[in-house]
Formats: sequence, structure tokens, C-alpha cells
Amino acid sequence: MYQENGMSINKGVGVWARMFMDHFPDLPVEDDGRLHDPVLRENFITRIFVFQRWRELVRSNKTLGGLADLHSRHKLLIMAHHVPTYRELGKPMAEGKQIPVDDLFATYLHNQYYLHPHPLEFKLRNHV
Repeated sequence: MYQENGMSINKGVGVWARMFMDHFPDLPVEDDGRLHDPVLRENFITRIFVFQRWRELVRSNKTLGGLADLHSRHKLLIMAHHVPTYRELGKPMAEGKQIPVDDLFATYLHNQYYLHPHPLEFKLRNHV
């Protein structure tokens, strides 16, 4: 934890932050020092709003139709980050009627690229 000169070693995530992230694995989390970067800050704030919409969907309309609506509302956002991910997220929805709703939501959340810290690919903004 400390160097020979008494300075702390800032490697990785602290104990409390690690426990928090393990307990809430899908909650957007960012190191406060990284929030000084405007691109990372914008991405973090976007993930917070998307996560809130996800939670509202799960609480009020946990159906294939509700998930399809969320997916279509976030189409441009997902594509701005990574076009192949948009297609990948659409696959379980195309098979949605064959998959139990709880499994479908779990699969979608697990693959939900835009809830995790991936910065925008600015060259892709031309596609959206």
C-alpha cells in the first residue's frame, strides 16, 4: 500500500470500491480522477442515464416489447460506440419469443455494451 518513501501506491481499485463494484456489477462506476477527461465524463454520464432507463424498464415493463422499445430508442447511441455491438444486441431479441423473458433480459444486460466504460468511436459518428 505504501512505497519506501511513505507515499501511497495508487494501483487499481481500493477495497471499498472493489466490494461496491462486486455487489453492483452493472452500475456505472468511474474513478473520480478520470472524470476530468471530457470524453470519459460524457460517456459516464450517458451510462448513468441509460442505466436508469434500464431500471425503469425492468420495474415497469419487463416484456419483449419493452426491451425492443429500449433497444430501438438507443440504436444511435449504441451504434455511435460500436456498430457490430448493435447487431449483436439485436440477435437475442430476434429470438425473443423462444427465450423466457428473464433469460432474455439477463442476456441483453450481460451484453449491454453501452453500460460499460467504452468511449465513443468518433469516426463512427458519420454512420449515425
